[in-house]
Amino acid sequence: MTYVVEHAPERKRGFYTGLLNVTGPLGIVLSLVVIYACRSIVGEEHFRQWGWRIPFLLSSVLLLLSLYFRLSLRETPVFERLKSSGRLSRQPLRDTLLDPKNRATILAATFGVTAGQAVMGVTSNVYATQFMQAVLKIDIQTATFISTVALVFSIPIYILSGWLSDIVGRRKLMIAGMVCAIVFYVPIYMAMEFFSRPVNVAALCLLCWIQVSFTALIVGSTFAFLTEIFPTRVRTTSVTIPFNIGNGIIGGFSPLISLWLTFATKIAYIGLLYPIAVLLVTVCVNLVFIRETFMNRILDEVNEVSES
Repeated sequence: MTYVVEHAPERKRGFYTGLLNVTGPLGIVLSLVVIYACRSIVGEEHFRQWGWRIPFLLSSVLLLLSLYFRLSLRETPVFERLKSSGRLSRQPLRDTLLDPKNRATILAATFGVTAGQAVMGVTSNVYATQFMQAVLKIDIQTATFISTVALVFSIPIYILSGWLSDIVGRRKLMIAGMVCAIVFYVPIYMAMEFFSRPVNVAALCLLCWIQVSFTALIVGSTFAFLTEIFPTRVRTTSVTIPFNIGNGIIGGFSPLISLWLTFATKIAYIGLLYPIAVLLVTVCVNLVFIRETFMNRILDEVNEVSES
């Protein structure tokens, strides 16, 4: 995120990070295809016994490719100019956490943006598939196909929302995506249950695509927003904290909590209580503590160094 933003033109950061956002759904689509292929090749019984390890082993290839590309990249011009001036932080984690203003920004970004973005992403990309299998009793092949189609057709929305955030601002799209999820999650999942008896693949694809599109609205703005609210000298470290707390912890446990609530209460839609509650908190924090960033000039920090 930081690498792309620091290379992007001032008024096109949302569009460039919108292109970067495409890697999210593409990664999930690739994982679904690999899992489906492994199940088909080794058989369901063998997949449960040992075949589930194959996708993990294959992912090591992507890890090596990522490492190669990362080592091949040069630092951004913004970073290099700060480095040459001696303005970079020598201990970015310490400077990030000990600065009261930065700590406040991290908290606001976590509970006003990334928490909501994370539960929306996990709900639409992961929980929807689990809901179809565990609750609606749709077979794994059909549920995987439905999720894959929804993700593929959501890709243009990620790019469009990133581009649009450069024009109307990041917060409007974030709040719009979260409010849509709060209002429509339960009706969407009620409709999914209706169209599962018998299974209407086209309708289920549409319903899954709608909720993924809500996610695309907020994700398309989030990447640019996170990089715009922190100074260059500690940007990567500062962005990492709210992003990983939101996605790794708050969002990461979302499917587990949602399915546990569903099976503990025997109520089909109670699992949506967790993501909706998180979204309500996120919207409130966003409205009170988050300010618009799409007009921020991140190069000003470098220009000040040049002038001095």
